[in-house]
Amino acid sequence: YQRRVRGLYHVRGTEISNTRVIGVAPKSENLNSNDCFILVTNDVVSVWVGNFAPEHTVQISKTTAEKFKENRTFEILKEGQETDLFWKSLGGKTAYVNIKSTYEPKLFICDNPLGHLKCTRIWDFNQEDLVELKGKSSKIAILDVYGQVFVWVGSLMKREADKKLVLLTATEYAEKSPNYKLNPIVEVIEEGSESILFKAAFQGWIPRSSSSIPTSAKPTSSPKIATPVAPAIAQNLLVEYDKTYTLEQLKDKDSLPPQVDKGKLEAYLSTEEFLKVFGMDKATYYTLSPWKSVQLKKDAGLF
Repeated sequence: YQRRVRGLYHVRGTEISNTRVIGVAPKSENLNSNDCFILVTNDVVSVWVGNFAPEHTVQISKTTAEKFKENRTFEILKEGQETDLFWKSLGGKTAYVNIKSTYEPKLFICDNPLGHLKCTRIWDFNQEDLVELKGKSSKIAILDVYGQVFVWVGSLMKREADKKLVLLTATEYAEKSPNYKLNPIVEVIEEGSESILFKAAFQGWIPRSSSSIPTSAKPTSSPKIATPVAPAIAQNLLVEYDKTYTLEQLKDKDSLPPQVDKGKLEAYLSTEEFLKVFGMDKATYYTLSPWKSVQLKKDAGLF
């Protein structure tokens, strides 16, 4: 952290050795009942203690707040005892995560480098594990916050076949997990449209337009971000991936939904139409040599 800088600081860690103090946008939606926060204004240094914050984060917050004190008034505010000035400094009171987190969230980065999906768990993760290229990402990930499973899709992630594999994996993961009820819903979130619950799993989440700011920086105002996109449901998207289309529909590539893999248009023909177009079934087609199958696709207008 940087001394004498006004702003809101998030204090989080499972033990003293991994507890960090990171600057976040001074907005009440960034509060979390499982953590502590330090609010530094011109005249006051406030340590906000969430109802479920562990004692070691409280102690580290007090020690850190002393470094900001100088001539400011020092106060400790337990959740529920906030002053009007406190809320005013955060732009007003809004909803934030106020339920107890019993388990540590799990983040899995998914990749398919050799044709086999690999989901790697990231320990002690942060936003930088998702975001790259100055706020835009080509990654796709699964986040389990023990109560909700998310699939996060980077704005540069265009590999539809990989998306489908990750949606299938996340759905199966949730269905087999003992932490979820029958037929759990898996939410799909696009980069820049993260919900409060999703962002709460990351310490010091910074909106997409400023995500290239180092975690040591201290934003003092809220950056402008794109209009959020409502989350989709993985189970519904999987239905879209399995739809079939007519030959004429597939020829009009620009009108096809993003779930359609433009490199494998023939796969979206129904069994009957596939036989009519290629004179063979799909199983036989996929045993052909590459040059022969490509030529057939060209002849059908699907290349």
